[in-house]
Amino acid sequence: MAILLFIFWNVLIFNGCHGIRREACEEMDQLLMLTPLLDKNETEKARKLSLVDESFLEDFVPQSHAGFFTVDRTIGSHMFFWFFPSPTNSSAPLVLWLNGGPTISSMFGLLYENGPMELDETSTKDRPRYRKRQHSWVGPFSMLYIDNPVGAGFSYSEREDKGNRTMEEKVSQNLFSLLEQFLKVFPEYKNLEIYIGGESYAGMFVISLAHYIHSKARKGMTDIDLTGIYLGGPFFDPEAQASMMSEFYYHMGLVSHKTHTEQMLLQKMFFSMYGFDNIANSKFSMKNVFSFIFPVRSYGNIATHEHQPYRLVNALMNTLTIKRAIHAGTNHTFFVANPKLWGKFLADFLSNRREKLAVILNNYKVLIFNGDLESLIPHAAIEASLLQTQWKLQREYKETSRIIWQIGRKRLGTYSQVGQFCRVVVSRAGHQTPHDQPETTLRVLQDFISHGCVRARGSEWTSVSNWKKAQATVNKLTSG
Repeated sequence: MAILLFIFWNVLIFNGCHGIRREACEEMDQLLMLTPLLDKNETEKARKLSLVDESFLEDFVPQSHAGFFTVDRTIGSHMFFWFFPSPTNSSAPLVLWLNGGPTISSMFGLLYENGPMELDETSTKDRPRYRKRQHSWVGPFSMLYIDNPVGAGFSYSEREDKGNRTMEEKVSQNLFSLLEQFLKVFPEYKNLEIYIGGESYAGMFVISLAHYIHSKARKGMTDIDLTGIYLGGPFFDPEAQASMMSEFYYHMGLVSHKTHTEQMLLQKMFFSMYGFDNIANSKFSMKNVFSFIFPVRSYGNIATHEHQPYRLVNALMNTLTIKRAIHAGTNHTFFVANPKLWGKFLADFLSNRREKLAVILNNYKVLIFNGDLESLIPHAAIEASLLQTQWKLQREYKETSRIIWQIGRKRLGTYSQVGQFCRVVVSRAGHQTPHDQPETTLRVLQDFISHGCVRARGSEWTSVSNWKKAQATVNKLTSG
């Protein structure tokens, strides 16, 4: 009898349902669809049911909510979210996070960059583990992580061939639909500051979503009161950014002069012959185009070359305990990335968002940051696009100087600020800046939200160069 009880107990633990009635366990095996409850005005029930079952998680994970919203009823598209209200400040801003890829799940950002939990260094694919993150964004902010687009992470469509949309407008519509439904379940956040952001290809998603919200608000078609956006190492202007990526690889000694010259020539020929308008009629695949824009393989940090733990994130999110806790269904598969869907983003990949970014810069707070060791979308590539973005303070931004940001003797990075635009380069960080420099990146976002840009704390702010002194000397010597 003791042996049978031992076997039964271990089976329950393996299935993630120890100590739970069979009926309740079977209910947890289903996806939690919240939209039908909103249709019946049962918002309180939706809120209650979306509570994550903390019995499946470690004690340090704060209270959270998770589930699915239907964003396209016609083709049955459903998007997954995991929401962590601030456990310390009920007035904390709502901050939405998106990863890029495109098609990288935002659960990657949660577990690798800024969520309340992170992968334990002892994790293996067969035994993924997590631990408490020291510098979590949950607390200073209420964090909303969304698996975007449909087809990434847990988000899915009942008609995969038509439901996994890859064009800008549809992706924005889906995100907008989710956000509006989310604010029906959690209406208190309508009265607080709302920021949307993310990193890498999320630059495309965030700029488009912000512009979509802005257009709706101007027509009186939404009550979402957007405060601003933040972008980490953003990709949003392929032609302008591609050439500077090649320059960066050359100046860092990653390619020879011959290879650099060839890369620049090929990029110029490619964009002149194809670009966004003609790519649909070409024989190029997404993989071909990706190699034109990113000709050198990079893991994001030129100093560490650290590999990102995509497989470990995938393994952890597919465990029964995690899936039951967040109402994702035991038979539903999580994809940390979707290569098949990635291949369908070709036309969107070659479009640029400069005009829409200009609108956002003219009307909202904007933070753009990256690491100085960024080797995927380096500083110069971001600047190349910013300097071509036609907004009302473009001239002032071109004339700004970089300022050293440091505390005591520790240099945290450099910054520039013009109007509501804050531009920060974080020291000793690569593409996943929040992972490489968690404390500094958290401070960047806190200062941006509280003050508009980073602030010195007990230290002087110094110009990054002596150019002005040199210029004054030259003027003095030549004036006579």
